[in-house]
Amino acid sequence: MLDASLAEISTLYGLKPKSHLVDKECCLITREGLAAVHLYVGAACDIVWVGSCLDELAKRGVKGLGSLLRTNTGDLVVNISKNQVFLTNYVRGAACDAANTFEVRAIGRLLGHVHRASEDILYFCPQPEGRVSPLWRLGARERAAYWQLAVHKYRQAARGEALRQLLNEAEESLSSLEELERIYDGQPVISFAHLSFGKFVYVSEGHTVHLNYAHDCFVEANYIGLAELLLDSGYTGDTCLHLLAAYQAVHPMSDIECQMLFAYLTYPHEWAQELDDMTRGRPLLKGLTTLEQLQRKREWLDWLSEHLVIAKRMGKGGCELKSEDKRLDVVPVVVEETPVAEQGGEGKVDEVEVLQEQLGEIEELQPKVRKPKASIVWKPFPRPLGANQEEPLVEERAIEDEDIPE
Repeated sequence: MLDASLAEISTLYGLKPKSHLVDKECCLITREGLAAVHLYVGAACDIVWVGSCLDELAKRGVKGLGSLLRTNTGDLVVNISKNQVFLTNYVRGAACDAANTFEVRAIGRLLGHVHRASEDILYFCPQPEGRVSPLWRLGARERAAYWQLAVHKYRQAARGEALRQLLNEAEESLSSLEELERIYDGQPVISFAHLSFGKFVYVSEGHTVHLNYAHDCFVEANYIGLAELLLDSGYTGDTCLHLLAAYQAVHPMSDIECQMLFAYLTYPHEWAQELDDMTRGRPLLKGLTTLEQLQRKREWLDWLSEHLVIAKRMGKGGCELKSEDKRLDVVPVVVEETPVAEQGGEGKVDEVEVLQEQLGEIEELQPKVRKPKASIVWKPFPRPLGANQEEPLVEERAIEDEDIPE
């Protein structure tokens, strides 16, 4: 369809009708670079809202997100052959990696800036119904109830034990979120679908990261996108701390939001597809392997909850992180405060008392004279020149402590 309508699309946008396949994306060449062509099935108002949000983020200085291109008449989406088409700018680069500290922190800062600006943008640009993510907990509760059907079929051995533990984790996660949402229902922010480090690209020109799929955005709770990146890190401690520190330096999380984050992480997202297969009669879940991975995840969550305070301090600039051999050492930055003497009134310090205190400190610093414990042996003075060498010498004697005057 795109090949047949490429000439019409190029005419509407004022571009040359020559496409290039870049990273499996059909792109056109513009004056600024590349433009990816997208088909959309849905309401046109959704695309208009996406374009408005990305423009507002750019006005607020948020860089690293793809934007929508406008036609010669200023439209963001066009109808071609009964299909809706829109273009976004496309930046080439290497996929980001969770092992790269700079890329992890850059992604955390970018996500924090987007979430920080979301409150004002959503106030002026109310989200359409098609761009509001459904409440995750309700869908997860229904899915967990569906998994219960497999418990009666698979009870034995390690597979049955793994299935029971996964269902317990799901119930614990959902129950915690239900209790927390009674107090606080989360902050709605602009987020992106199925976030992972590999969706971002590193741009060597400018030493930045970029998200080409920013047009696939919607509104959901702020902790979900951050949790998806944490799960994508593969349970690595240093990556998680760097990501959380960079995010909270821009957009700090409250205590209840942190609890929601951990409740979401507890849910067995990693085994959701295998659990779905078990309910369909395809037991692909490996019992022993799943139990080992689940134990590793629990240890990772315990470690992360203990070090979340460190991540907050790192985000505020209160300490520096040194990572060597996958071990974390937090070095606190000590700020020495200089006391300021109060002037006037009761707080005035007498100068004489200050001098006496200083003299007392000097006396304490001076070494004290102590009597020698061992005996001192005095030897005779050398003979004067011209003296009789045969004259007997005075006998050497030891001087006791009593001979030394006080």
